Amino acid sequence: MIKDEKKVVEIYSGLAGDYHEFRQKKSFYNEYIEMPAMIKMLGNLKDKKILDWGCGSGIYIRRLKNRCREIKGFDISPEMVEIARELNPQQDIRVGSGTKIPFKEKFDIVFAPLSIHYLKDLNPVFREVKRVLKKGGIFIFSTVNPIAKIGKTKKIGGKNYKVMFELDYFKLDRIEIFFKGKDGERVKVNNYLIKTGEVVRLCQEHGFEIVDYEDTKPVLNAKDKFPEEYSLYSKLPLFCIWKLRVR
Repeated sequence: MIKDEKKVVEIYSGLAGDYHEFRQKKSFYNEYIEMPAMIKMLGNLKDKKILDWGCGSGIYIRRLKNRCREIKGFDISPEMVEIARELNPQQDIRVGSGTKIPFKEKFDIVFAPLSIHYLKDLNPVFREVKRVLKKGGIFIFSTVNPIAKIGKTKKIGGKNYKVMFELDYFKLDRIEIFFKGKDGERVKVNNYLIKTGEVVRLCQEHGFEIVDYEDTKPVLNAKDKFPEEYSLYSKLPLFCIWKLRVR
């Protein structure tokens, strides 16, 4: 297990339950931006065998299990896998590493929602994803959009605004995300920024081609529930989604 993976295991060993509770409350960022865009990018899953790379507490598996022929998942955190199995008792969900996927069979689609950016070196990720994909198989992943992180949020006149170009895009390689842990403590998680040039080089190196790409926007029904966040992230893409195919 590489250093970045060990750090993820350490963080989520104490955060899994709190993270799942947070997700159950319908997070704006997940349920109203990332998930709708990811599900749209996945498309028609009928007769497809799919793998959830870094499945967390199994929320995607629960959402998709009746839409596809078969879905399996894995996560590096045993605590997350335990919750995912409770949520999806009929599904094959395993503890495993993204640099050593715990399945030998082939899949039509591997998708990784907001997960591969925990690792700095994505070469072993792409090698393993290719290993478990059928010929012409699809790899879809979502990640933090680098363009959204070169600014800083500042309160002006009682409202939050994103002031752009406060940071140097070319020097910025990671960001800090904070989750609320037990007793309200803030738990810091590092995410590496995956920039366009890196994806292109990874595709060339590992035999993938780019099929589609999307800069995400919140869905319309978030407007009344989260007006301030909706206003900001309707103008600035917080996440991006890449769709790749094995050549």
